[in-house]
Amino acid sequence: MDDPALAHPAKLGELIQANKKKLCVAVLAGFGFGILVSVGFSICLGYSRGALNFHSNVFAYLSRSAFEYTLPKMQNPFPRSWVRIGLFGIGASATALLTILRVRLAWWPLHPIGFAISSTYLTRFGALSIFIAWLAKTIILRMGGVGAYRKSKPFFLGLLTGYAFAVASSFVVDALWFPGQDHRIHSW
Repeated sequence: MDDPALAHPAKLGELIQANKKKLCVAVLAGFGFGILVSVGFSICLGYSRGALNFHSNVFAYLSRSAFEYTLPKMQNPFPRSWVRIGLFGIGASATALLTILRVRLAWWPLHPIGFAISSTYLTRFGALSIFIAWLAKTIILRMGGVGAYRKSKPFFLGLLTGYAFAVASSFVVDALWFPGQDHRIHSW
C-alpha cells in the first residue's frame, strides 16, 4: 500500500488518552466497512451503468494492462542480460549498505525503505510536497524555534482545511449546476 493514511490513526492514538485497542478495532472496522461499501457500490454501478463509463484508468486501462503486459513477456521472455543482473546486484548492495549503516550508526538519517519506495508513483507524485513541508518546518524551527513552530501550526492546518473546503465546495457546485458531466475536481 502506498497510501500514508494509516499513519493518521497512529498519530491520533498518541494524542488521545483513550483505550488504544478500541481505537485499533474502530479503525479496522471502518477500514473493512469502507472496503465492503466501495467494492459493492462499484460492482453495482459497473453492472448498471457499465464500468467503462466511470472514465477511470482502473476500469478502462489498468484492468487490462497487467494481462497485456504480462502475456508477451511470458511468450517471449527477456534474454539473459548481464546489465540487468549487475543493476540488481547494485540495488541489493545499496540496500544492504543502507541497512547496515542504519543499524550500526544511530545518527544515520537514511532508511533503506526509502531506497525501495523511491520509484513508486505516490513517492514521485508527493515528493515535492513533502520536500516543501520539510523545508518550511526546518526554516521555521531554525528562525523562530519551537515557539514559532507551534504558532505556525494553525496557519498550515488552515491551508489544509481551506483546500478541503474548496474541493468540497467545487464538488457541490459541480453536482448542482453540472449534474452528470463528470468533472474531475480532485483525484483522491
